[in-house]
Amino acid sequence: MRLVDRSLAMYVHREIEPLLESCIGQYEVLLLVGPRGSGKTSLLRHCLGEACQFLSDEDVSAMDVTLADPDDLLAGGDRTLVLEDTERQPRLVRRLVAAAVADGRPGGLVLEAQLVTERLSAALQPFAAHVRTLQLGTLSLRELLGQTGRGPHVPAPPRNMGGAPAMDEGALWEHIWRGGQPTLLDATANWDDYYSAWERELLEHKLEGLLGRRDAFRFLGLMTACAKRTAQPLDLDGLCNEAELDPQTAEEWINLLEDLGIVCLVPPLVSALGRRASSHAGRTPLLHFMDTGLACHLASLDSPDGLRFGPLYRPMLRSFVTSEVMKTWLAAGRELARFSYPFDGEGRELDLVLREGNVLHPIKVDAGRAARADEAQREFASLQGVDGCELGWGEVVCLARDDGVAGRGVVVTPAWQV
Repeated sequence: MRLVDRSLAMYVHREIEPLLESCIGQYEVLLLVGPRGSGKTSLLRHCLGEACQFLSDEDVSAMDVTLADPDDLLAGGDRTLVLEDTERQPRLVRRLVAAAVADGRPGGLVLEAQLVTERLSAALQPFAAHVRTLQLGTLSLRELLGQTGRGPHVPAPPRNMGGAPAMDEGALWEHIWRGGQPTLLDATANWDDYYSAWERELLEHKLEGLLGRRDAFRFLGLMTACAKRTAQPLDLDGLCNEAELDPQTAEEWINLLEDLGIVCLVPPLVSALGRRASSHAGRTPLLHFMDTGLACHLASLDSPDGLRFGPLYRPMLRSFVTSEVMKTWLAAGRELARFSYPFDGEGRELDLVLREGNVLHPIKVDAGRAARADEAQREFASLQGVDGCELGWGEVVCLARDDGVAGRGVVVTPAWQV
């Protein structure tokens, strides 16, 4: 199976497009949140075309915001005003949103943001009924393969993939290493140079304003330490030692990493069900990087083979699959609060548990080329009756070439088919 031809500069269709266009037709204000480089502006330009006007942070700085009339900024008939770097302009946001709501025209205002700060949240709160928030991740493999439109990923018996050929294993590892940043679709883009520039821009344009220059560099040190521990239970003590931080600061900055869409903290199942854990380990979330390309850069994995045959291949694969599943949910406008992971107290854990109503769907990531069905069935069966829930289809995501049913209640899914 072939990825998008990286030798061609092109736009890759995003799975969120139908939902975004629907929301623009229903709500006066749309808030689009996503990490730096995820393609928010390209997505909006593609969906809105000529019917949008972008207002950048530089544009705002060049005018007198205290005198600018929001009605003038929103004037333009059927045009949509897109405000970039929204989190840096909470006062202007409040005035623009108030004007857009008063105008009553759906799709009048779109706000782009990397994170929702307390001030931005406070500015939007009075107009909550008129604002729809969507989250955008980096490119998913599903999007790069042109397999969008399948909805949020839920373990189920294999569906017809249209006879799509299997993806070469080497190409899969190259994608995991390269990551989902749209800019890297350009085959001439240097991977290491791009991510080094990404770090620099994050520091200069976001972190220095939030933390100050000295702490911004310390934050990058914590982010690097987290990359080496992706797909592992959050080890706050270890992170504090490596990044030379106190526990309170480390915890606050890990939450900031999550707010920026760089990592995701998956809670233990007992916590997700609102039950009290019997040990500290049972209360510890799993830390996952949402873009494995960035994680590989931070962990100094300088080639696909360095990842594939190195010590981090297994956790990077686990984080890749986890993020791919979550991206399908974000593209459908669904919350990630339905995800958790079970901890059995003996150091073994499944990777994800998805709760759909009263049904639990376990997901296990295996770096092998075949699923160990008996082992998976035993692990999945441990969830039967938890909190009165039923056990639905479980899934082993591995490096198999074909999907299939491996046993009672167990499906096998190749990593490239998520």
